[in-house]
Amino acid sequence: MSRVLIIDPQILFATAIQYYLTHIITQVTVDIASSWPDINVETRYDLVIFSDEIINQEDLLLLSQIKSRFAQARLAPCFGVYQKADMMFCQTHQCAGYFTKTMSGRLFRQGISTLLSGQNFYPVMDVPVVIDSNERPLPELTGREHEVLRYLGRGLSNKDIAHRLGIQVVTVKLHIRGICRKMGVSNRTQAALQGKAWRLI
Repeated sequence: MSRVLIIDPQILFATAIQYYLTHIITQVTVDIASSWPDINVETRYDLVIFSDEIINQEDLLLLSQIKSRFAQARLAPCFGVYQKADMMFCQTHQCAGYFTKTMSGRLFRQGISTLLSGQNFYPVMDVPVVIDSNERPLPELTGREHEVLRYLGRGLSNKDIAHRLGIQVVTVKLHIRGICRKMGVSNRTQAALQGKAWRLI
């Protein structure tokens, strides 16, 4: 029985992946944690997938801690979107694999199986799913739109965003509509992913 740990502050995403993996791959147990302190230190894992939201290229200390804590496990960061620089970062720092939240379920499943079999997983994704910031000017968002976009990137619901900002839910929806229009995307998920790709959040 293989044991997988997914560390992601967006619990809904982590829970969905947990459900998906336990139903399509036999002989695998999947645990989730929302942050570094939530991890059960007594458990041994074969594979640890962790969100780029808890590690970035400036935070090599945390990456070192993850490697130290899971010395026997294979590590694979999961980024919002495909960027070659992120993949090279993972390879440079000797991670076993690389995932994105925009890859297909089939490819994600293939990556899990590949890593659990002891091989590295670095899929070739030639065409990014987001717009390169060099191809068009960055959107001119208002201060409030930036705040809403930042919360979208954290996976908060419209109701939670409204509560945090002290505004009505309908106002949040209007801000999201404006953000999507300015960013050239069609929904809140695409806005969050594009915002991360453009380093707006």
